[in-house]
Amino acid sequence: MILGRGWRGPNAAVATPMMEGLVTPLWLCRLVLQLLIVVLPATCAEHWPACTLPASSGGAVGGQTLDHLASLDVAASEFGCRLLLMPSPPATERAVVQLHSNAVITGSYNDSVGRPAVVELSSLEAAVDDASAAAARVADGPVLAVAPGSSLLLRDLLLANVTLASPEVAAFLPLALQLPSAMHLKLQDVQMLVSKQQLQQYAAFLQQVPSAVFVTDRTTFLYVRSFSSSAPAAAAAAGAAAGAAGTVVDAVSVTLLAQPAESIKTEGVAEAAAAAADAAGVVSTTDSYVLAATNSTLLQLLQQLNSEQLSESGPLLIHLAANVSLAPRFWGSIWPPEGVVVRRPVVFVGRSWQPTSMDLGMQVGQVVLEGASANVTLFSVALENLAYGDEASAALADGTSILLPSQLWAFQYRRARQQLVLWDCTLGLPAQQFIDALVYWASAFASAQQGQSYWRTQTVFMRQSLHVTQFEISISPLPGAHVVDALAMKDRLIFNTTLTTQPVAAAALPLPFNSSIHQHVATSQAPPAVAPIYNVEELALS
Repeated sequence: MILGRGWRGPNAAVATPMMEGLVTPLWLCRLVLQLLIVVLPATCAEHWPACTLPASSGGAVGGQTLDHLASLDVAASEFGCRLLLMPSPPATERAVVQLHSNAVITGSYNDSVGRPAVVELSSLEAAVDDASAAAARVADGPVLAVAPGSSLLLRDLLLANVTLASPEVAAFLPLALQLPSAMHLKLQDVQMLVSKQQLQQYAAFLQQVPSAVFVTDRTTFLYVRSFSSSAPAAAAAAGAAAGAAGTVVDAVSVTLLAQPAESIKTEGVAEAAAAAADAAGVVSTTDSYVLAATNSTLLQLLQQLNSEQLSESGPLLIHLAANVSLAPRFWGSIWPPEGVVVRRPVVFVGRSWQPTSMDLGMQVGQVVLEGASANVTLFSVALENLAYGDEASAALADGTSILLPSQLWAFQYRRARQQLVLWDCTLGLPAQQFIDALVYWASAFASAQQGQSYWRTQTVFMRQSLHVTQFEISISPLPGAHVVDALAMKDRLIFNTTLTTQPVAAAALPLPFNSSIHQHVATSQAPPAVAPIYNVEELALS
């Protein structure tokens, strides 16, 4: 598993000991598991119908255009659909719909389909050159005209049959998009089906960009946190060819997927972990990625794809399509008594424009990281209802404080090495005092780093026991909230993560009382944790 190259600042990649030696070839897993190979059906329908446009955008003939179309919503369905986008004005007698200068094309998830909306991007020539009658019907759809200098946002879509431009020329630009000059294309929460060779080409390219944050198994998926073809680092990596296409492409939370030529069906592993291609030619779930997990499927998927049979497999990428709960009390008797055991690197990806909630239910120890390769990375996930640690947590704390919910005690592992990474997440803490404590110690650490002898003495434990090498917190625009710009310590890495007491999606639960580590406070007595802070001894150690 590759996760960037190295930490060089808030927007840089991370390479840590937990990322080394984590990739086991899939063929070995298949050999050990004595896999039964099931051949996929046809990749997709030979010809895709045109995507349905709003009723008011029927188009016109002879180069005439309608009023600017600002937004288009593509609903997820059993089959995919095709979009024709061309520079404005397109040389065609076809019906034309002019896009707004800041247009948005977005997909809407459908739980019954179990994946994002599937769209094939096509040029006008591709439709015209296809001589079959079915393709002629496809050509009946209108052309979406894109004006020079405009901006187009593609969001929450699964783009099928994609061939990308060379990353050295225009990274993440689908070649089927014939866009005008000075165009700004933004891809947000987009998944693209590409060839294995192109996936590997992009992985090699991103390794040369120091600021790139990405995760890949080198074979079936590559997830990139953000990348801009206009960024100086990207231009330097691309060399003189950068910008040759005349289009600026911003990729935010974008996944490249190389679908297997065959679906893997293992004996003893449930069908959900070995899905064949659907009617649109999409394999939604394999033993290395899940395109759209929901609250009704996540628990079963985590159990199936972390079974002891698959303990030798590589990393697992899980896209969360909806808010989920990993609170045992929510699941009741269905929850496994040993907890959800993670035996491999697992990467959770939520929506970047609206963080996906993972409710932990004020409970601890329910996600058990077992084995040398087990670790969890989260992108754009709001972790809510975080609780204190308990006695079992204390046995694994290794010097960290069980009195701080920000330590994420729902994840059970010995806090001696980095097994938890957060990017662009939100931590829903039960009280403001826990945010204030982190802000205090971040300030103390910064003062120590500046050479102030008093604070160097007060923060010795942070450097020597907790192995803190970076701790930066800034004020958030949200009331009472702060942002952990960077926290690097021995047991976890946290970047660009918001600390707040306001719920994101899950109802806020009360912080449970544990008599073995807490004391009752008389009604007339103010709890020390919320009293005025006068010195470092009054704060819990972070």
